Amino acid sequence: MSQLDPAIIFYVLIAYFLLLFGISWYTSRKADNNSFYLGNHQSPWYILVYGLIGTSISGISLLSVTGKVMTSSFGYMQTVFGFAFGYFVIAYVLLPIYYRYNVTSIYQYLQLRYGKSSQISGSILFLVSRSLGASIRLSLMAVILHHFVFLKLVPGHLDINGVITGAFPFWLTVLIILTMIYLYTFKGGIKTIIWTDTIQTTLLLLTLVVSFVMVKNLIQEGWSDITQSLVKSSITDFFPNGFLGKNSFVELFISGVFLTVGMTGLDQAMMQRSLSARSLKEAQKNLLTFSWVIIIVNFVLLCIGAMLSFYLVKNNITLGKTDSMFFEVATNSFGVVAGIIFILGFAASTFSSSDDAMTAITTSFAVDFLKWDESKPEWKRKLLHAFVALFLFALIVTVCSAMQGAAIDNVLLVASYTYAPLLGMFFFGIITRKKVKDSYVTVIAILTPVVTIVVNTGLGMLYANDNLALLPADFFSYDFISRIMFYITKGNGNITIVYSAAFCALLLYMASLFSQQEME
Repeated sequence: MSQLDPAIIFYVLIAYFLLLFGISWYTSRKADNNSFYLGNHQSPWYILVYGLIGTSISGISLLSVTGKVMTSSFGYMQTVFGFAFGYFVIAYVLLPIYYRYNVTSIYQYLQLRYGKSSQISGSILFLVSRSLGASIRLSLMAVILHHFVFLKLVPGHLDINGVITGAFPFWLTVLIILTMIYLYTFKGGIKTIIWTDTIQTTLLLLTLVVSFVMVKNLIQEGWSDITQSLVKSSITDFFPNGFLGKNSFVELFISGVFLTVGMTGLDQAMMQRSLSARSLKEAQKNLLTFSWVIIIVNFVLLCIGAMLSFYLVKNNITLGKTDSMFFEVATNSFGVVAGIIFILGFAASTFSSSDDAMTAITTSFAVDFLKWDESKPEWKRKLLHAFVALFLFALIVTVCSAMQGAAIDNVLLVASYTYAPLLGMFFFGIITRKKVKDSYVTVIAILTPVVTIVVNTGLGMLYANDNLALLPADFFSYDFISRIMFYITKGNGNITIVYSAAFCALLLYMASLFSQQEME
């Protein structure tokens, strides 16, 4: 099988973008601000659930989850089971509240429950989390395309000092990707995204099927032989760390529930599509159906990852980072047709999880901070959308480019700190009737992630080896962010979001006692 020419990859991406732009033009011909924010409440539930596949199973899932098999077997499925249960919590606890209060931004609930400052605090947490999450996802795509496409098209040359000059710059790769996303979302917003997601999901599912068959053909063994080899291997172990203890089933399942409720139920980007449904019942049907789909899709991803690992070990092939393993094999060994399908699926899954993030960040900032309503001139919202794209650009080329480790782990790590306070704020407000002073809630929203980071960093430094101890000089080093993240992940790890959310709820309870004394 021939290696896929970088020029072919480039032209395929351009053709795909033109398709998205055409859909955007068609769906946004009569679009207004209501279309951008909520799709005029005319989105069928089956279209929502189908598009949600492409949004949730991002390019990170396609590359990082398959590569993760090499380091953690099928243990990721324990977290996925928690994800599935979390959708039931969202459907029957959070969605009814959002529809009852008829919110555009879900953080309007915090204003109704606590006050205006609480709404702003919740929106800030979302903006930080979604911005970093979307940037990490886009960063992976940018790194892959930059390394395997643009640098091969414009490789640069060595000057007299032996330094490479004239090579395609990384920041330009990022700028191209963000410009493409902006151009097909700035007019129709969520109305456009819901329909482009159907195309993106179709391409993703086609990629999974084709990849499954192609990897099997690379191994050159029958299905029964491959299955027996994988079953006998520890790589398909669902419970590599048992049922209790660190990284066990109980810990991973519970953290999966909390992560889904936070990353989906308390995320404006994910809830924006559910709020565009025709009714609460249809929105619930969307999430409950998807709770089963996410299990199936992630299992298929892990099976592909297991077969990829088997193929690499069998042929003594050593690749770089696990995040790029799938891409390297697909573009080097799948052949032209299957390779093009893979590229389309990779681009589709990345765009699908990023375009709605850009739209939701714009919506949250416009509604929660600027207090814009649907009567505001469209040009102002389009300009704000452009500033959001530039902000993501800055994050990718600075913060995200310094991160190390599996991209999926970085996304979940960021979510653990930013969504935990939201979990505490929302569920304390839902479960109890206790009043908390608005200003206290704001302080607690900021204090919770700060305390959690400090505690986890301290624990991580205790667990780390002596040669990895953090020295004063490290605070001024280039890899300071990656070093700190190493210590943070060595702390409470996957269960961090649970402890942090509980800590936030405890602080809110204590604040309610002080608030009661002040009112008396």
